[in-house]
Amino acid sequence: MTVDLNQQSAVLPRNATLTHTLETWTAAFSPYTRRIQARADEPVGPNEEKDDRQYDLYTTIYSGGDDSLTGHNAGVTAILPVSLANLDGGRIVVTGSYDDYIRVYSILDPMDTGGIRRATCLAEQDLGGGVWRLKSVFQATSDGGRRWSMRVLASCMHAGARVIDIDGDVSGSCQISVAARFEEHKSMNYGSDFIQKDTLICISTSFYDKLLCIWEVKDRSGENMEVRDVSSS
Repeated sequence: MTVDLNQQSAVLPRNATLTHTLETWTAAFSPYTRRIQARADEPVGPNEEKDDRQYDLYTTIYSGGDDSLTGHNAGVTAILPVSLANLDGGRIVVTGSYDDYIRVYSILDPMDTGGIRRATCLAEQDLGGGVWRLKSVFQATSDGGRRWSMRVLASCMHAGARVIDIDGDVSGSCQISVAARFEEHKSMNYGSDFIQKDTLICISTSFYDKLLCIWEVKDRSGENMEVRDVSSS
């Protein structure tokens, strides 16, 4: 059975339901997968041939089952699929966990691996607090598409907010660095957002102290980024 998610009235088959042995904190659709070949098991009607068409389907990334992302030592609380890929077709996905780590994975779709989704952890970095949410600031490629880079805004619970730079190439090399920190929150930073103008303007919130902060991040050539609290400016 095939399901075309581009159709407004598409209904998922019952066997598409996924179950977990542990609690699920988050889930994400990845709109960057390639087209897949889908074939129905039975004709749609008595006078119709078997369906053998291509559909643009979203691939669901989740923590559970035989193709789960391994390497986390606690619950996965953030999943960020991005529009970057390695030479072998592995799509780049960034995750955050209660174990304080941000991780970068390369994920090969089942159609490329004989029916098994294969995930490889390319890099990981301890951010000092549970990585609750991730937001992509930008993604870019260089060197004729052989190198890629991205910037991520991370909400890191009791550690505050982080601006993360991730650099890699299509061979699978990857490095993570903390470009900026905002640590004025006295409680759990669960939410952050940004707008990009001449500088990066960020907003972040914390839970028990009911605090909302607006802060500015400036690039300084050859140095760490400058962070300035502009909440009262």
